[in-house]
Amino acid sequence: MLGDTWNKNITKNTERLFGKHRTVGEDLLGYARNKAVIIVGAGPSFNKNKDILKAIYEYNLTFAPTQEPFVIIASNHQLKPLLEMGIHPHLTFVVDGGNHFRDHFINLKTDMKCVMVANLACDHKMLKRWDRDGHLISFFMGDSEKNREYCKDTLNVDPDKVCCFTGGNVLNCGFAVAMRFLHSHFIIVLGNDLSFPMAEDIDERRKGFYADGDYKTQDGKKDEAKNEIAWMAYEHEGRSTIEPSLQLINYNKVLTSRQLLIYKAWIEMHVAKWSQVENLRFRYYNCSEGGICGVLALNHDKKFMESKENWTLMDEIAPGRWFTKPLVDAFQDFMEIKQCLTPTVIPGSAGNVVNLQAKTDIVKGVAQVGQNRIITSL
Repeated sequence: MLGDTWNKNITKNTERLFGKHRTVGEDLLGYARNKAVIIVGAGPSFNKNKDILKAIYEYNLTFAPTQEPFVIIASNHQLKPLLEMGIHPHLTFVVDGGNHFRDHFINLKTDMKCVMVANLACDHKMLKRWDRDGHLISFFMGDSEKNREYCKDTLNVDPDKVCCFTGGNVLNCGFAVAMRFLHSHFIIVLGNDLSFPMAEDIDERRKGFYADGDYKTQDGKKDEAKNEIAWMAYEHEGRSTIEPSLQLINYNKVLTSRQLLIYKAWIEMHVAKWSQVENLRFRYYNCSEGGICGVLALNHDKKFMESKENWTLMDEIAPGRWFTKPLVDAFQDFMEIKQCLTPTVIPGSAGNVVNLQAKTDIVKGVAQVGQNRIITSL
């Protein structure tokens, strides 16, 4: 249905913007190597993580720009809320070819340095406004034979610098680009609920669909909140008294849609498949507490679906690759790994004697913020 619109956008963006802004493979190749990428979605669970994210962002600012340990990526909907919090993401992703969120990119902070990573099929007027405001764009396209031919014949660029497999929604595309081009193997995702709260009233569902309650960026042709497909969402119920590092999990019913279930299946299948690839080391942290991403039914027969014992997490399917953890735990895991990757050699020591640094004050500080939130929620 959107084919004609996408084709028109591709033509206009090619003629008027592509030559100036170029591709992800040229602009951002290796941009997040040895760094953690935090992809921020607009799901309601974002509000459970925003204080932790702000603390991580402020910690990032203590480093020189090239040495920052975290790269923050905002979905198109979440860019404005982050800027209002004082968080300036490194990148923002736009995938959809429609014009329903065009106004979301108007009157943003003038000192913003955020780069827009955009599908070449995105709304041309929105991209033109972004360009006119002095912001940068890096283009990509879905990986198909037709798109590869377009890259060679029309764009005159190597398809490997433009084309990337994509997963439907913005956060899945962010994951794909982070792995394919940014070369980060530590991906943290929050606000990827792929669901909305259970409510009889449709307006109440719409209010709960996004963390900021702004439903206007939904495409008018698809009102997701009208759907009444139920699924289980996970919640952290505190920590185990036997093993404090383990989070206790509970499940509660929420609503979702067929489209959101497709996005959910895409990321789960790709992480599970890639977990079997030899010598491919990566970690995917799902920090979207209250959402359905990574929550799997053991038996899809209707009589089992109501039982909480019928549900499990992707951590069991892809151990060592998929982690269902609070954002503060994901942060702490990365900082500990980062310290192992960048050890300090003791001056005057013989050979390669290494001193692994103690946990930094920021790890303890952010952990305390997270601990306070957990205690409060209980």
